[in-house]
Amino acid sequence: MLNESFLLDNFLASGKKEDDFEELVKEIDRHTLNLKRCIRNFIVISLKPEHLQKDPECLRGWHLDPLNPSNNGALKECAIPKSGNLKNKRFDVLVLETIGNNSMMLYDREGNCCWFLSDFATSTMAQRVGITKGAIQQHSVERDLFLARKMNADEETTLVVKQYQQIGKIFAMMGGNYKHIPLYEMCVIYKDIMGENKLGAMECEGWNITHEKATISFAFRDYAEEINVLYGLKRQIVPCVEMTTSDIGESSFTVRGYWKTPDGAIVYDNTVALEHRGKINQEKIETAVSKRIFDQYTKLPEKLAQLMEIDLTPFGLDLNGARNSGRNHKAICSVFSKAFKQMRLVDVIGKKRLTSLERYIDWTLIQDTMHYTAYDIIMDIFSLTETMKTYFENENMKPELIRKFRKKTSTAAYDVNFSEIFQDISNMSLTS
Repeated sequence: MLNESFLLDNFLASGKKEDDFEELVKEIDRHTLNLKRCIRNFIVISLKPEHLQKDPECLRGWHLDPLNPSNNGALKECAIPKSGNLKNKRFDVLVLETIGNNSMMLYDREGNCCWFLSDFATSTMAQRVGITKGAIQQHSVERDLFLARKMNADEETTLVVKQYQQIGKIFAMMGGNYKHIPLYEMCVIYKDIMGENKLGAMECEGWNITHEKATISFAFRDYAEEINVLYGLKRQIVPCVEMTTSDIGESSFTVRGYWKTPDGAIVYDNTVALEHRGKINQEKIETAVSKRIFDQYTKLPEKLAQLMEIDLTPFGLDLNGARNSGRNHKAICSVFSKAFKQMRLVDVIGKKRLTSLERYIDWTLIQDTMHYTAYDIIMDIFSLTETMKTYFENENMKPELIRKFRKKTSTAAYDVNFSEIFQDISNMSLTS
């Protein structure tokens, strides 16, 4: 399943089938090495810019030995032969990525080989030499000299190296005590959860894998049928669980409960995050997931059922008349505005975007002749990440901001005081 793109920093694989996920993580595990080294063992190769890479047979740069990186004031040039599979033009993209993104390789004296270096390794490299990541963000010969000098130390590191066709790339420089956790360990966990959970069958919703993390999600559709009927919910919500881990130390083992609305919006629920240094405590994770996620899946449906009892359309309006439906529209606009104020949504997206959001709701979302309850408002708020997707794209909103927006809207059912809003609506004059 893997090919030469596996070594690129932007590697991404995704799919819908659980078996494909398991097959791929097994293959990635087979292509991942963990090597103990002393950082003084490395020679920094500071690569020359692309316009100076004239020789098709080798990569040219400067040889920066930690013992004497500046070579007494006369930088020592070097050439890294493009031997073996590296001669294949399919790996030219890897070479160009390295020159353009990081401009550095590491020669491993103990292994007698030269490693490509991922941008993902920058933060852990900074930790090993005792500096901040920001101090080495700007790629230059001066930066590489600085790093080479800092590597003249006895600090032990564990390299996380990913290989394809005998070409290796460092994706993390962890501490000497780092214990690698294969990605497939996550599959072991969710297989056990499938057999032990109280919610019935788990159906794979999809998965994706990058060098930073591997994520897979499952839905409990049979259980969804039960709870939606039990609580009389008009719009079916499906309880799901998402599992995430990393093989380069970028994250703990995380299990997040969430809900999926009919239009595909994601509503965050509870999360379990456990460090997995050395060994995953399977029993601990499964117990935590059962108590803090599965046992809490009735909480939101119960709350939504309560919200269905709170009427927000002003009492007595005949919604068949244009005048009264207009009053309904005005009242519901006010409800959304008050809800957003209670949620302090402005703190997440800013005043300008909040104004645009309220304008969208006013013009597009509200159904004038619909009898609204607090439940309807909350379900519409839950769905905003989907209904506003085009707006987010046009605004070039970053994924992190969208994540924060989704997190904030996910708690709306608990954050909004509809009793207070109901009182305001009740005081609205029907003749205004």
